[in-house]
Amino acid sequence: MYHPVPYDQEQKKSGPKDTKANESLPSVSISPPKKLMRSSTTAKSVETKKRVQERQKLESKRREIWKSKRVAEITYTQEELLEECKITEKINIEALGMVELHELHITEFITLIIMCILNHYCRGI
Repeated sequence: MYHPVPYDQEQKKSGPKDTKANESLPSVSISPPKKLMRSSTTAKSVETKKRVQERQKLESKRREIWKSKRVAEITYTQEELLEECKITEKINIEALGMVELHELHITEFITLIIMCILNHYCRGI
């Protein structure tokens, strides 16, 4: 039966007194067994690591090139900005017209469904 020995701080400070007792104990390595992998798997993993490293190198080069090629923003004149705004306005008005037309069709369809439900009669939807 195991009986715990009280901890003595003085022994720890002074160090181990019996070096021969420590040498006599066999050193046993308790480690999990080595995992075996197929040679094709290890080759593929090595190739994958190389590809990842190459991608990272290319990405860092791209970032450096991008940073070096950055040019200050182009400043537009008031006339150019006005022309751009007019084009955008036309596009927005066309889109708004399409949205309104779509909403009109939806409301007509909904009213037709409501009429069919209320009258229990539907004239060829």
